[in-house]
Amino acid sequence: MATLFLLNIAMSQFSPLFFEKLAIFQPFLHKKVMLRTSVFVRFEGTVADFIDEMGQTITLIQQAERDNQSDYLEIHTQKLITQFDALQHAVAKMSTAPKAQYQSSYRFPRHVHQLPVRKRLQEYHKALRALNEKILWLSEQSYLCPISEREAYLTQIQETEYRKSKCQLAIDELELQLKT
Repeated sequence: MATLFLLNIAMSQFSPLFFEKLAIFQPFLHKKVMLRTSVFVRFEGTVADFIDEMGQTITLIQQAERDNQSDYLEIHTQKLITQFDALQHAVAKMSTAPKAQYQSSYRFPRHVHQLPVRKRLQEYHKALRALNEKILWLSEQSYLCPISEREAYLTQIQETEYRKSKCQLAIDELELQLKT
């Protein structure tokens, strides 16, 4: 059905419209991807490599249209659609891949508030160290990740900073209790 739609679009309009669709791959151009499909010459390469190959298919479509070869036009158009779908599927898998998660080496008791003051103070100091480590880890991740994902890490840093400030307030209160 999509093939018939594309066949009805004038080629002068087709290329610009298709290149607009390719914009979804922009953030992933330099990412390596493996495609297990026969619609591409290669099975592995960067997203940009596969887009280049799709450009070659567009050239074949334009040539078939110029030569008024409707059979070739339909075959190459269907190939282009399949190429686009395969690449889109691979990129979607890449962007939903499990992201690195922070794992703290610290373990905390369940009911910290029921502990004696000195023990609670120790646990809050431990929590403060864990929060500092998490902020450091999140900062590293925000520098290593693509710009499109950076905002999520910055939000997590702000949330962790807030938790850190609450932890510091609790430490200050407990230290004041111990002094009196």
